[in-house]
Amino acid sequence: MRCGNCGRARDGHRGACECVPAWVWRDPEVVAAVREHDAQRVIQFLRLRVKGLSQEALARMCGVAQSTINRAEAGNGLTDRRKAHEALQGLGAPLEKPVTASASSGAPRSHHRIPQVGPILNVNELAHTLIGHATPSSSPLESPALTGLSREVRRVKTAYQACRYTEAAGRLPRILRHLGQEPSALEEETRHLWLQVRADAYHVTASVLLKCDERGLAWLAADRSHQAAQATQDPVLVGSSVRVYVRALMRERHYRTAADLAVSTAEQLGPSTSSSSTASAVSVYGSLMLIGAVAAARQEDRTRTLSLLNEADQAARRLGGDHNHRWTAFGPTNVLLHRVSTAVELGDAGQAVHQVRQIDTTRVAPVEREVVLHLDTARAYTQWGKLREAYEALTTAERLAPEELKERPMVHRLVDELRTRSTGHLKRDFVHLADRVGVV
Repeated sequence: MRCGNCGRARDGHRGACECVPAWVWRDPEVVAAVREHDAQRVIQFLRLRVKGLSQEALARMCGVAQSTINRAEAGNGLTDRRKAHEALQGLGAPLEKPVTASASSGAPRSHHRIPQVGPILNVNELAHTLIGHATPSSSPLESPALTGLSREVRRVKTAYQACRYTEAAGRLPRILRHLGQEPSALEEETRHLWLQVRADAYHVTASVLLKCDERGLAWLAADRSHQAAQATQDPVLVGSSVRVYVRALMRERHYRTAADLAVSTAEQLGPSTSSSSTASAVSVYGSLMLIGAVAAARQEDRTRTLSLLNEADQAARRLGGDHNHRWTAFGPTNVLLHRVSTAVELGDAGQAVHQVRQIDTTRVAPVEREVVLHLDTARAYTQWGKLREAYEALTTAERLAPEELKERPMVHRLVDELRTRSTGHLKRDFVHLADRVGVV
């Protein structure tokens, strides 16, 4: 990786970058802070002990706004576990080093390695198919076969939205092998269908891979989806494929680029000004605004976040209800869900919980959207220090979709944090939850 301040390449804390001197990571106070993923204490130490390391430089390294560094230095910033982890990564902290003792109590504590893929989903065959090691299908791809593959892709998307990721991942390799060859008939209509099915298949492939944090493979799938969509010259299909591209960008913390791409693609659809826009175009437009709002929130750009949410809200009102055009699940309810997500990203736990209470969960569809709502609720309560409420939100999500908790490293990290922070009977409950979802 490269230092966000000086731009020099480095390998964790052992590389050539000297923005943060190597001795910092050997200091007992910093060792304890890193062990607990306490980015605030590390930043306070750096500002006090390392000359010439400004708030602006720290912000570049941590990938956050300078105001966040200012709040962290004052003791009230970077309290979100994920953002703290990313900030420490940006500083070059030795997060990969095993830990043998707790900084807070001195009691022995095992090092919890969060698996990159959960205990159920096996993406090996999918990976082999993506990188070309799988045996290609030998049968010619005719129009009837394409129609069948299109139906199969719809089944996979249905499984994904129902959080049945193992089923989705199991069906995808065969589909991708068949789509790896061009149709034997090159009529324009047949080729357009092939490109459309290919764009959709790689879109859902990238979505499944992003769930289990397989970032490199997800990038490959997202790029293939985007290339196929662009070849159709269908702006709605292009906009749909860009949604997963934006999510892949956010996983790599390219938040400004992600937001810019979402907005620029949405503007090419222009449903806010066109009276002839289809329901699919409006849905894709609004969904791009929502994912752009999340990217802006992760960049801590409150003004842009609110603007994009309001734009999405107008599109939802124009659509007139909650629908699933182009698999977007877009509508007024989804806008509310994203108001919760962005509030959590901005660290506004109270506002997030307030928004949750305004949502009628019976109107939330598909299941994947409702589960994400409960996970965002758990994150908000964790930020707020209400660990029992966070536990209840997590177990609700578990009842709805066990695979969502078993397959997502983000959820594993959250459960691990709550297991560490809780005490008494609640700690026992979190230990049992961690065992069920495979946190090690």
